[in-house]
Amino acid sequence: MNKRKKKCRSMNRIIKNRKLIYLTNALGEETGHGLIPERIQEWYEELGCTAGALLYLVQLDEQYGILAIYEFDEWFRLNLKLSRHRFWKRIREKAKDLCGNEHIENEDVILGKHTGFEECHEIALWFGYPTDFDTMCLKLQYADHILCSGFDVA
Repeated sequence: MNKRKKKCRSMNRIIKNRKLIYLTNALGEETGHGLIPERIQEWYEELGCTAGALLYLVQLDEQYGILAIYEFDEWFRLNLKLSRHRFWKRIREKAKDLCGNEHIENEDVILGKHTGFEECHEIALWFGYPTDFDTMCLKLQYADHILCSGFDVA
């Protein structure tokens, strides 16, 4: 059976189409941008994993879930001594690696150019409610490994 390779979603398009509402910040504090149902709040409060990603409770396409965001900023680029073009190319390659990873296959991978804080680039994983947190933490460990290792090697 020939498996079709999954494509990354565009954070730029999601933002443009107003499909994303941040309900908490990365510290877990409510933003006031929307109401959080009690069952969703309880589910979110059970979150007990650590990852290299920033974890937000959000509504994406009118569904509740966790958006795990990895940010790639200008300081990181300068530290790697990469041109802006080469830096963006490596981020896209890392996102494609994540999309093609068998351990991440059921989750949406979202790629954003200049969509993060101070216009940093982002790669995010979407975990819709009611994803089991043990499963989510395991998948984030795989994502940490893919996105945080060998970044400067072309």
